[in-house]
Amino acid sequence: MKNLTFLTALLLGGLLHTTGCIITDNGDDDDTGGRAPDAGVVITPDAAVAGNSAMSVAWTLDPGCPEDTSAAEVIAQNQVTDEFFTDIYDCLDGGGTTAELPLGSYDVWVEITNSAGDGLFAVSNAVTVVLDTDGAVENVTIPTFLVNDGFFGLTWSLVDTGGTPLTCAEVFSGGVDIVSTKASTSEALVDVFDCEAGEGVTAPLPIDAYTIVVEVLNENDAALGTSEARDVDITFGNELVDLGNFEFTFSE
Repeated sequence: MKNLTFLTALLLGGLLHTTGCIITDNGDDDDTGGRAPDAGVVITPDAAVAGNSAMSVAWTLDPGCPEDTSAAEVIAQNQVTDEFFTDIYDCLDGGGTTAELPLGSYDVWVEITNSAGDGLFAVSNAVTVVLDTDGAVENVTIPTFLVNDGFFGLTWSLVDTGGTPLTCAEVFSGGVDIVSTKASTSEALVDVFDCEAGEGVTAPLPIDAYTIVVEVLNENDAALGTSEARDVDITFGNELVDLGNFEFTFSE
């Protein structure tokens, strides 16, 4: 293996997939927002099938609704047309049945807002729902999501001075960590990942402003390379903030 010395760490520009609020207009309803789906298989129904169906949607929050006047907006986005449909309930209801929607495949998620709809508390992950039976009501369960915490996601790569990729073994690395220092308390929270994974998502972190530093660690957990500090905020519950890719350059 090569004996390599860390030169610099560069945060590549642009977020790969920042999770957050998407504002759009379906032409019929008010502007609505939603969390970009984390995953989902697009299933396009037979174009000859016509009709409508509804969804009975249930949600659970951890630790619970943020205030008695909070609203739960159930948002369904058609995977083919990209149209948004929104139904609004009291968060404390824990569920509700939507208006009828055209048959098709949808990404469905829940946004928790204040009663005026202009303050965002939390956004669930999206689930894929297929409506394929005219007049039916499809039961939909939204996975439990956090109200007071969010996450940072990141990737990393190791290269030599010529830009050639290096393995973790070649730089004697045993791991990569991300140190998240809360602006409100100066408390440092550390998540450690396997270097070979190339990517990671932190444990839940309280909503706050943070200073982020990423380190490549040797086999004894000492830093081989350290990124420049970056100020980043988690602004609502269950938010996944994508920090993009951190590139670490080593020389012989």
